[in-house]
Amino acid sequence: MDGCETEGADWVEDNGTLTLAGDWLTLSGLPDQPLSIDVLPGKITIRAEQGTMLA
Repeated sequence: MDGCETEGADWVEDNGTLTLAGDWLTLSGLPDQPLSIDVLPGKITIRAEQGTMLA
C-alpha cells in the first residue's frame, strides 16, 4: 500500500467475514464514532451516526 492514504484493502473471507483496512479508515475518523451499518445483497453501507452526543 506504499503509504498512499487513498489505498486500502478489503476482502470477504470464505466464512463471510468482511475485512476493511488502510490508513484511509483511520484518517476518516470512522473508528472513533458510533456507526450505522446497513447490509443489503451486494451492498454494505457504513455511515457515522449524526446527532449522537458523547459525554
